Amino acid sequence: MRSHIAWSLPFLALGVAACGGGGSRAAPDPIYQPAELSLDPQTEPVDQDQLAHLMRRTQWGTTPVGRGALVQSGVEGFVSELLISIAEPDIEAAAVRGIAYPDHPTGRELVLWWMELMQRSRAPFRDCMAFYWHDHFATSFVGFSVGSMHFMREQVQTLRRLGTGNLRDLLYEMLTDPAMLVWLNAVDSTKEQPNENLAREFYELFALGVDNGYTAADIRETARAFTGYRLVRDRQTGVDAVLFDITRADTTAKTIFGETGIFGFREVLDLTLAKRPVAEFICRGLFEHFCYAPAPAEVVAQLAALLRAGNYELKPVLRTILRSRAFFAPASRRSHVKSPVEAAIGLLRATGLAFPNAVADFLLTSQGQRLCDPPNVGGWPDDEAWLTAQSMTLRSHLAHAVAMNRDDQLRLGTPFENLLPPPTGRTTLAVVSALAERLGLQLTLEEVVTYQEYLDTRATEAGTELVLAHAPFDGTNPEHISERVRGLLFILTQHPSYLLR
Repeated sequence: MRSHIAWSLPFLALGVAACGGGGSRAAPDPIYQPAELSLDPQTEPVDQDQLAHLMRRTQWGTTPVGRGALVQSGVEGFVSELLISIAEPDIEAAAVRGIAYPDHPTGRELVLWWMELMQRSRAPFRDCMAFYWHDHFATSFVGFSVGSMHFMREQVQTLRRLGTGNLRDLLYEMLTDPAMLVWLNAVDSTKEQPNENLAREFYELFALGVDNGYTAADIRETARAFTGYRLVRDRQTGVDAVLFDITRADTTAKTIFGETGIFGFREVLDLTLAKRPVAEFICRGLFEHFCYAPAPAEVVAQLAALLRAGNYELKPVLRTILRSRAFFAPASRRSHVKSPVEAAIGLLRATGLAFPNAVADFLLTSQGQRLCDPPNVGGWPDDEAWLTAQSMTLRSHLAHAVAMNRDDQLRLGTPFENLLPPPTGRTTLAVVSALAERLGLQLTLEEVVTYQEYLDTRATEAGTELVLAHAPFDGTNPEHISERVRGLLFILTQHPSYLLR
């Protein structure tokens, strides 16, 4: 095993040099090109890199199934299908089987449950959007009692259900979500002692942004409106529930944004949507996630108008973004660094190779991105923050473990040969091309030649020395596949273009 790692290092250096080094693309020049500004549908034919870009942003990464659906449906049909909700009872049931006691899941079981859904779902855009909103409405199960842990699973299911639905409904569900109410101490907020946590985060993080149209007085008054919920436990089952208790709620008049009335959760939300730039805040975040940052003001204004005109339905906004010239423009492609979760799930989906989720959870936790456990209410960092030496080393460990995990792949029936062309067509060029396509890489001609040479080379150990010798690759030789092709897959996952989405 050591010989593979040592033999790969020269190629990692060559890959970095050929692509101009790692890291994310710098923010686009504020003097945008017309295509980078336009929300008009992309009418020109899209090339392979643009197709791969659409899959990276909506499917975790490139997969044969995704490519086939995209080629068959075209961009218009593919985007429309993304936004159709489908039931997956078989996948849901399989994921739940990993939770020994569904009413009392452990934190580890919750993480592995969602990872299973992310990997296996036939509608991956649902979990891509749920993960986006999970970061937006950052909630952690840390500090939850055993009886409250099920709240986190229910919140994830809400995000999966409403992630492409109605924004008004999504905001209300999150405001009154049991996990959120426990996480931000709103179950302890009463008319006598209102807690400002939920009110502050609602404005600052969920609906408007920092210092964007609200005052300290608005927060105090909103905190009074966000009272009434309490945590109760079933003595027989030990399962917690969050219930609304009118005797704990402040039902007196409050003044928010200059308006006075008997405001509760729903009324505050409606007032905020009516009087403050919620649409702009949400649309800016969506555009910058799917396209590039900073979002041009005129683009944000167009998307916000569309969101308001559609009664806050998210699908028209998402459809407009994903079909737009701005989305397919050079400034949008590979403009973000993949987070650890995006990189891990993308690799597992792209290869289809079996890998223990528990190991992936450990490596993601070590990188600082464990599902259901963001570091704080602001969510996880973005882009360059993931390019630390520790994070890159652990990301490499995960990729190496996936590439070399022969036992689990054999046991669970995900043979490595599925990644390759038919045996009679396994030339070095065909193998390099097949793996690069799976991973959605941009390779130079020189790199392709270098990777072909890797496949045509045998590496052996002589004492402490590594001896390299020319040995033509045989695509039907199990040893060549097990050693050289697995080694090549690992090397390709370290390519600078694979770091970006």
